[in-house]
Amino acid sequence: YDYLGEKDKAEEARKKYEEYRAKIMKANEETSKFPEEKENQS
Repeated sequence: YDYLGEKDKAEEARKKYEEYRAKIMKANEETSKFPEEKENQS
């Protein structure tokens, strides 16, 4: 059984998740800077 491969996959998934969260947080910061724009879009 390839334990190392599983560990690499988990690490890769964690990195992707961290990047994803960073993007979401950045996007949230952007929208909070322009609340009036966000309301117009909805």
